[in-house]
Amino acid sequence: MNDYPSNIGPGGEILDPMGVQTTQPQGMGVQTINHGQAAAEAAAQTLVKARFQMALMRPRNVFQARSKILEACRRPGFAESAIYRKPVGKKKNESTGSWEQQYVEGPSIRFAEEALRSLGNVDVRQQMVFEDDEKRVVCVTVMDLENNVAWPTEIPISKRVERSSVKEGQKVFGQRMNSYNKPVYLVEASEDEITTKQQAAVSKALRTAALRIVPGDILEEALQQIKETLTKKDQTDPKAALKKVLDAFQSLGITPAELEKFLDHPLESITPAEIGNLRGIYQSVKDGDSTWKSVLDGAVEEREAKDKKKGAAEPPAVDGATPPPKAPQTPAQQARARASAAGKTSANQTLPLE
Repeated sequence: MNDYPSNIGPGGEILDPMGVQTTQPQGMGVQTINHGQAAAEAAAQTLVKARFQMALMRPRNVFQARSKILEACRRPGFAESAIYRKPVGKKKNESTGSWEQQYVEGPSIRFAEEALRSLGNVDVRQQMVFEDDEKRVVCVTVMDLENNVAWPTEIPISKRVERSSVKEGQKVFGQRMNSYNKPVYLVEASEDEITTKQQAAVSKALRTAALRIVPGDILEEALQQIKETLTKKDQTDPKAALKKVLDAFQSLGITPAELEKFLDHPLESITPAEIGNLRGIYQSVKDGDSTWKSVLDGAVEEREAKDKKKGAAEPPAVDGATPPPKAPQTPAQQARARASAAGKTSANQTLPLE
């Protein structure tokens, strides 16, 4: 039986947990070796070198890549998921004096993935570089193998989330008031919530880096082609387009009644422009760029603010006096009224369902 500790060899050398000697000969100092990490790094370097060699052997054809990207944008199924639209805050309308919800749109994560496939010779890596009880840091790197240019992005992912309400037994770290003067609580996130946040953050970082590789003129052409494809599809069969959007939202647990609440009118009178708006919002929610709750709450509270301001501007009724005139219709209401009378279907007219 050996009398020395389990991590000390017969000659006094230090052994790692696997029983492998990790010291240099006497007088050479001590050097700890992580054999698993060294093997992983060697394998990664070998893979990157192989990809660089393939890039040199098969260089990118930009015109062929452009053709592939535009061809994908002509497919209605792809075009529907190629653009996102999300709320980005409110802006004051100087003519009315009210604050209106603003939106931004751009190429979606699905478009970025398709662009990378078409361009080729791009290396994408994801690696966790740090983690503790409060956050996790993930590094996403997109490298153009032909030009030897890389865009690394370190993404801090908090293990805490904001919620409008607190569940029983849930730990609360703080509280704040949002822009609508309602409380928001900072609570501990579950593992599923952390994973969801990480996937959304990584996808957005990948999209940002990927779009730097796509030539600007090709990107503009692609976005224009996407809009033309969707416009043609919606005009050809608007009812089928609406039903597909409804099914997409239903897959996220969002019902037609909630969509009517967002639109503030029945779905039977939806316009093609509103279909396109809903399609972009769906993609934004699906990709994790926004949440349906924030989109819906913003639309509802904006309408409530307008109604409150309108009510305050109307003088109170007096017995025996002539009632005040009705408020003029909005341009959207006027357009729907004209469309209903004319029975037409255009980009700014109603689309009755069967």
